[in-house]
Amino acid sequence: MNLASTNLNQYLMQQMGVVIATDPQMVADLLEANEIDLDLKTSLSPIDLTDAYVDNLPENDSLKLGTAYLISRFEGSSFSGEADENEIKKYYETLEDYWADDYSNAGGVVGSVAGALGSGAELGKTIAEGRQKKKFFGQDLANKQSESRQAIITGLLPKKQAESVERQKRLEEEQKSKRQRNVIIGSVIGATLILGTILFLKYRKNG
Repeated sequence: MNLASTNLNQYLMQQMGVVIATDPQMVADLLEANEIDLDLKTSLSPIDLTDAYVDNLPENDSLKLGTAYLISRFEGSSFSGEADENEIKKYYETLEDYWADDYSNAGGVVGSVAGALGSGAELGKTIAEGRQKKKFFGQDLANKQSESRQAIITGLLPKKQAESVERQKRLEEEQKSKRQRNVIIGSVIGATLILGTILFLKYRKNG
């Protein structure tokens, strides 16, 4: 993994946040297609989708490929609306590279321990090193998942904030319209009462 891969992964995660905010059902379908159980019958919560996605992404190659496809498709939506095959390949390889360290090295640790069985003097040292590496990669994985989750949330926020502003604007317009209706109704009632009073006084005077 290199800096370019890390930076592009952060970008991809932010874009995934945009996808989750824009079309949560599509993301839910992607997760379920990869046999990831979701309890989303009552709500497509962006946070629930994010958690399920990040928890399963590191070791699920099909989910990585689906991610690359969705992001490429959303990026092209303002033009052809179609995914770009070269971008899909690039994004998939980036995701593979970003998460590879946490899983490809696990086999190396096991192999080292197995090889050391033929040398009793080195066994204790190798087991200790294996435990240290396992702890390191476990922590590294947790850090990557935390950073990816934060990047997704960063992508989610602008969309959610825009929706919140739009809801507030609609609410204010509805309240303004309601006040205007009340003013009109009040004016009609007032005019009717005034007219009624005038007619009553005129009738009384003529009577």
